Amino acid sequence: MDRKWTSEKGVWRTKKSRGKPIKICGRPEKRRLSSMIAAVRWSQPSTTNLEHDRGVDHRGAPDGLDLEQLDDDELVRAIDLAYGPAIRDGATDSDAPPVEMSMVTSLDGSVAVAGGSRALSSRVDLAVLLRLRHHACVTLVGAGTVRSEDYAVPTDPTVRFAVVTGQGDLDWESALWRSGHATAVAPESVAIPDHVPVIRAGHNDIDITTVVQRVSERFRSGTAPIHLEGGPKLNAALHDHDLIDAINLTISPTLVAGPSQRALDGPTERLRHFRRRHVLIAGDHLLTRWERDRTC
Repeated sequence: MDRKWTSEKGVWRTKKSRGKPIKICGRPEKRRLSSMIAAVRWSQPSTTNLEHDRGVDHRGAPDGLDLEQLDDDELVRAIDLAYGPAIRDGATDSDAPPVEMSMVTSLDGSVAVAGGSRALSSRVDLAVLLRLRHHACVTLVGAGTVRSEDYAVPTDPTVRFAVVTGQGDLDWESALWRSGHATAVAPESVAIPDHVPVIRAGHNDIDITTVVQRVSERFRSGTAPIHLEGGPKLNAALHDHDLIDAINLTISPTLVAGPSQRALDGPTERLRHFRRRHVLIAGDHLLTRWERDRTC
């Protein structure tokens, strides 16, 4: 991106902004990124905990500011500024880390096109996903999602997957399962090859509360959250037990229709409330973050 810092006017001018000034103040590095995030962030009213909101209380989004304007390095820093682990009210150090669901949906709520989510995603959405994986203690994901999205060995050496399977129907000889980056989570009754690390949760069927407990025991690292990537049935099982503490939801500017699933696919309706933490703009995609409100 061609850009010029004009100190006397305190603006950045970029080709992608078509000459419109991006108004900020202070030095052009950290303050610049913080100001851009503040400018596109729509936060809760000032009655919320501003320290938890990382000091941002902005109610409007000026035209012309979006994350697509940032180059790759700037985007990584901007994502790290905008996202942080959910804080569960009343939680203690002995509790399981917060569970944060991350999904992308179309405008009509579909989470897949032709069996996968790539057609719904974007450069910025993918960057957010990768940074959320990086900052999590582990990424929890269902076997169906691993198959349909063709999960591979992560390039980030810190990323670990905990893959929930009730049947054991995965390609255990693939590079992912030979890499040391993936752990199976399965009932006692499901046979898992000797070379695959496994966490047992339940006897004949998956016990989802035991999944969270034992995955936490295996991977917990400070306040780092468990990053949840679906699929819809796994999401619904966690929702059923009120185990989802935050939702990082990207809304894609698309309509899909057809038989595609929603972000949660379960037999029981359970209404649970969340508070909006931010809405970020990335081209025509909206990157939203919601945190569980257990007061209502």
